[in-house]
Order: sequence, then C-alpha cells, then structure tokens
Amino acid sequence: MVLTRLSWPYGGHHVFICGSFLRWAEHRPMMLMDGSLTEFQAFFDLPPGAYQYRFLVDGTWRFDEQQPCLTDEYGTVNNVIFVEEPSISHAALHHELYVSRNSEVVDGISLYTASPPTHMPPDPVVHASDAVVHVSRDWVSRLLSAQTIYDIIPSSSKISIMDVKLPVKRAFHIMYEQGLAVVPLWDDCRANVTGMLTASDFILILREDLGWNGYVWSQIRGIYVLFY
Repeated sequence: MVLTRLSWPYGGHHVFICGSFLRWAEHRPMMLMDGSLTEFQAFFDLPPGAYQYRFLVDGTWRFDEQQPCLTDEYGTVNNVIFVEEPSISHAALHHELYVSRNSEVVDGISLYTASPPTHMPPDPVVHASDAVVHVSRDWVSRLLSAQTIYDIIPSSSKISIMDVKLPVKRAFHIMYEQGLAVVPLWDDCRANVTGMLTASDFILILREDLGWNGYVWSQIRGIYVLFY
C-alpha cells in the first residue's frame, strides 16, 4: 500500500472527495491543512494503480483543472492519479559496483582509498503505460482547447498584420523598417486572414517585371496583392 495525499487548494466551506478507490459510494470529508485557509487534504492507503476522483465543494461537483483529467464514457470529467510503488534510487543501490577501491598497508594498518567511478550507472528507463499516455494526451488537449492565442502572447509583444489592399511598395517599406520577414494579410470582405506575405514574394514580383507604376492586381501563392 502507498500513502497517497489528495488535495483541493481552492477553498470552500465543506469539501468532500469521492473516487474509484471508494467505489464512488462514499464521500470522504477533507480537512484544512495546518496554516492554510484554502487548501483541503485527505490521505489514503492505496495499492499501485490508476484512480479517478472528484471533489464535492459546498454541494457542487468540481475537478481540479491543474491536475490530470479524464473524461469517462458518460462525459463526466474526473481527475486521475497514478499510484506507483516507491522505489529506492537505482544509483544508490548500485553505487558500490561503480566505485573502485585500492588498499595498502601502512605500519600494519590496512588503508582503503576510493578512486572516482570509472563510469556512471545507467539512467533508469521509464515506461509509460497506455493509460498514462491516454490521460496525458487528454489533459494536454483539454488545456490547449481552453486557451486562446491571446493567452500565450506576452504583453510586450507586437503583432503586425496588413490589409490585402495595401500597396506592395508600402508593404515592402513597412516590412523592411520593422524587420519583418513574413506578415499575415487581412481581407475585410472575407473577415479573415487570406494568406501570408513574405520576402520571397517581392522577389517573385520583381521577376515578373510588373514595375511600380499604376495599380495592378496579381495573384501570388493563392492571394491577391495590389501593385502601384
């Protein structure tokens, strides 16, 4: 059996835990940690394996979004924990095998000196079960689906986007001055990004020898840009 701690760090007045290790039949009360006003905890002696659990916080079923989650066949989201048998460090067990000792006798006393290890013990190989992989993928997918692109853009970042009707000559100067190698193109009529303008597109424009005089529409890589 492995002593396992489960916690709910988001506060509440009455917090219970229910899980597969309780056969989903018992609501075990959780206690506040010493010195904390928001984190509840409960301890269980569990055999190694995978377990699902949920929290009942002030009468409402909740799950911890910061911990691995799994959606069951009924569409219910539960937290999941993998309990493993504690093991002694591989290196500690076999350290004696990798350290050589030299002995010599001085004044009738045997002295032993240890030389640096000739090579380090191999790193332990970790094998993830199919259940662990499935839960990890589900948790990552849920995390990414709940975020927007704005959540991962630092506040100091700058986003550049150009209108498809912007003259190419002006677009070239903007990209040169701002040090942009590629910029998305926005189409107001379609209300979406229709393509990307890159430095190689300007090379294609010059090779076409269309010049800079007058307004000319040209299709490049599936999008329309405006020359003048």
